[in-house]
Amino acid sequence: MGNKEKLQQLYEKVLVDYVKEQTERGEHKAQLLSKKILKNGISPEELSEWQKNVLKKMYPDIPEEFFKTFDFFSKIIKSYGIVLAEMDKLRLMQQQMNSEIEVAANVQSLLLKYTIPEMDGLEIGAVSIPAKKVSGDYFHFVPYDNGSLGIGIADVMGKGLPAALCISMIKGTIDQMSKSETIPNQLLAKLNKTVEENVDVNMFVSMLYGLYESGSNRFLYSSAGHEPALYYSAQSRSFEEMKTKGLLLGVNSYSEYPLYEKYVGIDDVLIFVTDGVTESKIDGEFVEKEFLLEEFRKNIHLHPQDLVMKVCRHLLKLQHFKLRDDFTLIVLKRVS
Repeated sequence: MGNKEKLQQLYEKVLVDYVKEQTERGEHKAQLLSKKILKNGISPEELSEWQKNVLKKMYPDIPEEFFKTFDFFSKIIKSYGIVLAEMDKLRLMQQQMNSEIEVAANVQSLLLKYTIPEMDGLEIGAVSIPAKKVSGDYFHFVPYDNGSLGIGIADVMGKGLPAALCISMIKGTIDQMSKSETIPNQLLAKLNKTVEENVDVNMFVSMLYGLYESGSNRFLYSSAGHEPALYYSAQSRSFEEMKTKGLLLGVNSYSEYPLYEKYVGIDDVLIFVTDGVTESKIDGEFVEKEFLLEEFRKNIHLHPQDLVMKVCRHLLKLQHFKLRDDFTLIVLKRVS
């Protein structure tokens, strides 16, 4: 007698005993039996046949039509079992994906770990919060020996692991390029070729790169389709949008990027953002430009790090602490 026949006999005995006793002990036996049934791969159809055979022995006068309900029930259970198995498979895949994303997030946090440089004559603040576990935003500081400072801020058009991998590639490339290339438009042109050659054709990157020259107090900058920076004049107490032209990185390997410059006076402020800031939503509506400017204006007297944190906390609170996109905000202030 094979295992299946023995298991069928055990099923009959447990069922008969349970019908007679209906005790907790009988329920416990049924639980143990169900584990054996699953372990031996007994199908719903086979289990239905076992049930029919036992009932025929116990109640021989039951009409044959009654047993047709078992055939119907067996088909339902079979379909249910297939769907359940698919759901279990999807659940396992989701768990594996979540585990991989967790690892990627930890690796990314190490790769993108930053230190805000201390520069003579400048105060700097920065905050970057991913909407999910991994971020598609990136920012970069390059302090030079002559007192100048390179600043880059980028946003990958996408989310998840592909965006995180793209950001890691950009970081590595800029780390190397910025050692020898300081002029923003030339750096963006070279970076654009690297992105176009190495990143998926459907993935693009916006970026603004600038160089603050400490000797002349000029800010040289170029943009690859990125959110415009804001310039605050302490003298006029007004904001100006630093509009630029330039295609996104990765669109055309021969793209050229115009170079712009802005004189930065004492107590003037430069503000850099990604669209997670400008496209914040409050009660389902995008924030107005004037709303953001007012947030910056009423906190402009603060140290840049206090400013970015206060604005960030306020916008997070208004969005019920649920970001719809990665949020990056950088503020640079000339103090002498």
